[in-house]
Amino acid sequence: MFYLFSSDSTPRYKTDILDVLCYPTGHIFRFRYQDHYVSDEVKQLVVGKKPPKNEKGIVVYAERESKGAYSQFCFYPIRQITIERVFVQGSIYYVDFRLGAFIDYGRGANARKKQSEYHEQIRKLNYHPTPLLQEDNTHRWGKVWDIASKTLVDYDENQTGKQLEHGYYFTHEAASSLGEVLGMDPIAWQSVVDVLGHSPTMKSCLFFLTTGFYRVKRAWKIGSFQETLIEGFDDGWNTKYPLPMGKTVVLKLLFYRPEDSPNIYPQNLAINVDKDVVAGISQQEILVHSHYNEERIELALKRVYDSVLSALSIEYKPNVDPAVQAVLTPHPFFLIKVTVPRRTLIFILAGLLLAPILLTLSPDYLVHIGKGQILQSRTKGLGDFIARNAGDLATYAKALAASVTLIAGYLGFRRLPIGK
Repeated sequence: MFYLFSSDSTPRYKTDILDVLCYPTGHIFRFRYQDHYVSDEVKQLVVGKKPPKNEKGIVVYAERESKGAYSQFCFYPIRQITIERVFVQGSIYYVDFRLGAFIDYGRGANARKKQSEYHEQIRKLNYHPTPLLQEDNTHRWGKVWDIASKTLVDYDENQTGKQLEHGYYFTHEAASSLGEVLGMDPIAWQSVVDVLGHSPTMKSCLFFLTTGFYRVKRAWKIGSFQETLIEGFDDGWNTKYPLPMGKTVVLKLLFYRPEDSPNIYPQNLAINVDKDVVAGISQQEILVHSHYNEERIELALKRVYDSVLSALSIEYKPNVDPAVQAVLTPHPFFLIKVTVPRRTLIFILAGLLLAPILLTLSPDYLVHIGKGQILQSRTKGLGDFIARNAGDLATYAKALAASVTLIAGYLGFRRLPIGK
């Protein structure tokens, strides 16, 4: 089991946690670690014959808290992931992983109990992360790892080389030691937000979950409609979402914060899209003014000749009112691929190919085909039928050619940009 930690030492690291909570299941995300934050076990696996691939891991938020004279981390596991790859560029380890189920903390007092249990289990990991040392003009102090005994001890500047100051933020254990409960639905996501929403460093953050892109289609029942999730795809590196050109899709966002969390409202989020791909959007900004809500962003997509890769992002828009508190929010970024429906292109090309062939079928040519050696030797009955009804079949062929051309032309003008 891999453990990927992100702390509260910078806003960027906290945003990584918010992003991990924000993206839909299956989305590929990346963490980065300096080599001195990576455990020896992980380094050996990376340079081994079988680098990490399709192995499970857990993303953990490490929040600094004071314990007497020292600072220690309080650990919040948030989501299960699957490792896609780990590679090294320079002194940086890059970890690409696929997002999976959320850690389900449950509700109320049970959630606090679960968090305490998970925290204690993570503290049993060898060389788990420790906060940076505290210092003043005279000395440095804090808890560090004694390498020989693998225990936490007081920092001693005379033990250089024998103590590990920060622990490892990317580490590996032979087996999972958390006994975690997992959930794929928004209830599990909400349980994580409930726990983080009461933590000192996250209680003023804005949480939302992008549940995905949806296509609204007519159902079999007359006058009714149904929403269908558009599944993303990837090449193992980047997740893309195929959106049908010339149609309208819905991006759904689920907002939630504990009701007893601080009042940070109103807040604004901006939706950034490529105007060359998106013809219209239901709202350019989302005004967040309540602890929970579901927002539906409708996107009208332009018609294209060929598949077009574009981007959609959601960014925090700071409030100009100084009385409104600035907050940290997720910053999701989606690659969208606007595609021409394959069946449309196939029908247009097939129609343009079939129409000339049908127009060449004159009565004399049909008689020749019907009395030809191929049909007479293999299916004599069909051959005689074609020869006997050659005049009528030639007329039907011309009518069919006109119909096929009409339909192909309609699809071309209706579905492709030439119809604009």
